[in-house]
Amino acid sequence: MNIYDALTQDHQKVKDILQKLQSNSGEKTQEKLLATLKQELEIHSTFEEEVFYPAVAERQEAKEEIADAIDEHDEAMSLLEELEDMDGNSPEWAEQVKTLSDALNHHIEEEETEIFEMARETIDQQRATQMAKEYQQQKQERMKQSA
Repeated sequence: MNIYDALTQDHQKVKDILQKLQSNSGEKTQEKLLATLKQELEIHSTFEEEVFYPAVAERQEAKEEIADAIDEHDEAMSLLEELEDMDGNSPEWAEQVKTLSDALNHHIEEEETEIFEMARETIDQQRATQMAKEYQQQKQERMKQSA
């Protein structure tokens, strides 16, 4: 497994959680899904911003894309935090989930196409495999800390 596979797996997990949130499956389930989503996004974003993006940013033309991606991380976390304070039965909550879903799907699409493409030109296969191992280790450590 390389870093692209690991990040793509996380992207799919996020999409699955968002789909479940949009099905509006009860307040306790919503709270659990939001907590899981927040944890996933925090771990994922931190790794990207501290390890993955800096490696990609070695290419000058990647810097703007990466700045946009970091802004999108911040936007997603803000939307998620707003959701945590909303009534899960309100129409506004459903609209906010849709807004968050749209924002994250846009981010994922750009990342998997544009940023991954630039990364493959900068990060060799050995480094991509090593990054995946680092990511899995960091993820496990962060999951243990929050348990």
